[in-house]
Amino acid sequence: GMASSSSVGCSLIDMYSKCGMIDEAEKIHSRLFLPGTMEDIEKMNSKRLQEMCVSWNSMISGYVTKEQSEDAQMVFTQMIEMGVTPDKFTYATVLDTCANLASAGLGKQIHAQVIKKEMQADVYICSTLVDMYSKCGDIDDSRLMFEKARKRDFVTWNAMICGYAHHGKGEEAIK
Repeated sequence: GMASSSSVGCSLIDMYSKCGMIDEAEKIHSRLFLPGTMEDIEKMNSKRLQEMCVSWNSMISGYVTKEQSEDAQMVFTQMIEMGVTPDKFTYATVLDTCANLASAGLGKQIHAQVIKKEMQADVYICSTLVDMYSKCGDIDDSRLMFEKARKRDFVTWNAMICGYAHHGKGEEAIK
């Protein structure tokens, strides 16, 4: 059917995920990207690999939107197992699920992958790490991420201020 065309399928996955219709997105996603349905990843061109990552990101984001962080993490695990390389949006979204679940252990594992991929300097990733550590109860690591940030935008500052406020450290938040 229509979902067999990868570009159309990827667009449908994205649309269904954004509309909160995660079951429909999952049906198309499973036809396109589950084992046995795709060619060898090493043989794919960069456009196809990018489409794959975008589709996986759409699925992960769709679960996050529906407040199903465990399912989002499961999709992330499938993505890794299939050999699809996450991008900064993947990592930021999955770190957000760790914050939602107060799952510092998984958050630290994802952080290690971010370091390995040399993405830690990205302001988007850094802000998400500040937020994740804070929400997981580790305000010291949150502050460390904030201090290590090469670039800080309003999101980074807001994450740090909210972290301090959440931990009853309002005085430090305004310093």
